[in-house]
Amino acid sequence: MKKWNRIIIGLILLAIVGFIGWSVIAAGRQNNTQKVTAAKVTQQNITATITTTGTVTATRTANLTGSGLVTAVNVKVGDKVSAGQILATYNQTTNLTAPFGGTVTAVNIASGQADTAQATGKAAITVADLSDLRVQLNLTKSEAAQVKVQQAVHLTYLNHTYTGDVAEVDPTATTTTSATGASTPTLGAQVAFDRQPQGLVPGFDIDVTITVDQANNAVTIPQEAITYDRNNQPLVYRIVKGKARRTTVTTGLQSATRIAVTKGLRPGETVILSPSNQLHDGSAVTTQ
Repeated sequence: MKKWNRIIIGLILLAIVGFIGWSVIAAGRQNNTQKVTAAKVTQQNITATITTTGTVTATRTANLTGSGLVTAVNVKVGDKVSAGQILATYNQTTNLTAPFGGTVTAVNIASGQADTAQATGKAAITVADLSDLRVQLNLTKSEAAQVKVQQAVHLTYLNHTYTGDVAEVDPTATTTTSATGASTPTLGAQVAFDRQPQGLVPGFDIDVTITVDQANNAVTIPQEAITYDRNNQPLVYRIVKGKARRTTVTTGLQSATRIAVTKGLRPGETVILSPSNQLHDGSAVTTQ
């Protein structure tokens, strides 16, 4: 009887030791499991854009100049004028006339005084056609490489939005010098509105988003899923049966938030977002 008691006690102790050992192993495994944030690989249209700032301008602006004694000024800033209308008279014989219908936007002469506007680098009178507005862009080298005529444009001014397209791109760049003396080459371009806007003020800035490329039914992932190896090659970590699987990918078009993957992933797979340095191929993971 005592022998059986010893056997039973031994079996109980063995079971306890086994349970404790299993618990320790399980706890270790659980502690080694990394919590990650993940997202599904999706198939969708993706659009690449560039965002910049433009200046609202009148398509037609005439800077009129004269010389001599001004004997009459017939307009003031804000006046609407028609083509051929006499705006000012010099020495009672020479007239400044409007070359087209528009709005007087500047008057830098006065009746009874000599015209000194040109000597100060100004026009005597400026007329602009405010019924035909465009947006002037000054593109950087990287932006200019992507922008082409007829690309779609989305514009935002205060709480108003407009649509248009790239109407013109200059053939050559110009260089401007900042107050600090730095020279920056830019390429000029113009955006035409689909419908002429109301309430826009020439000279003010407007936010511009240009669609430079797009792909339909592309395999895409969030940008934060992409990381890079030592050779700067893009890769992701897929989640396969609770394990992180390092996967080299080929990337394509990139939008503001997503990036197209042309090789290495299929729709429906799960990828880890912002993978940590502690994550390796085969790491146990769980999504949070």
